[in-house]
Amino acid sequence: MENYIYNYLAASNLEEIKTPQSKGLIFTLSRDFGTNIKNCATELVEKLNKERVGFSICKKKWALIDSVILSNISKELKIGYDALNQFVPIEHKSIFDQILHGLDFNRSQLDDNLHKAIQTVIYSYFERGNVVFLGRGAAYFTNQLDNVINFKIKSSDENRIHRYAEKNKVNYHYAKEVVRRKAKRRNDFLSYISKGKHQSYDFVLNRDIMDDETLTSLLFDLCKNKEIQCKTYSEVNQLKNKNM
Repeated sequence: MENYIYNYLAASNLEEIKTPQSKGLIFTLSRDFGTNIKNCATELVEKLNKERVGFSICKKKWALIDSVILSNISKELKIGYDALNQFVPIEHKSIFDQILHGLDFNRSQLDDNLHKAIQTVIYSYFERGNVVFLGRGAAYFTNQLDNVINFKIKSSDENRIHRYAEKNKVNYHYAKEVVRRKAKRRNDFLSYISKGKHQSYDFVLNRDIMDDETLTSLLFDLCKNKEIQCKTYSEVNQLKNKNM
């Protein structure tokens, strides 16, 4: 595991997690199940690294953070970081794994300690900078950061069902049931993460009218504009401080 994960956990007061001193740029991609944007997210990260977008602000290589990454980290933390027991009770550890995988859970069995565990892992990546989050509710933790773009990729039910059926080579009716069931799981997860709060997005994009290449290109242009905006804001502040 990267040192910054351990460092953030060691420095955090888990009783009261504070907003991280986020570096670089943070982009979150939220979507409904079946929208099928994993390839777009991967290509976006590759393009950001190739064009060195944001490197003038933070020189870290861009990373894509998805459910697999967060799940692997949670397992490492349980083995390698004893203090995890302070905020993830033993009886909840199997549920913790389920949450990070986006599986079903009974909300009444969960407590605020579990929310803090997820929040702490996400915040550690905010501290790192230059990350693209694919889902996992990361957008709900960005409200106090100004180096963020929160994207929502929308797609109609029919489009998502057809995408799932085509990708997995199953019939329409089976795909419809899978999309419905997994969409409910994801919504339950987000409801737990958000604690009932409404999430607003900087950009809402319609996946139905965009192929992978078009969506990736649009995301890249918006991310690049955010870099210019952040650099301009930083330069203005430096000038103000110099003249004071």
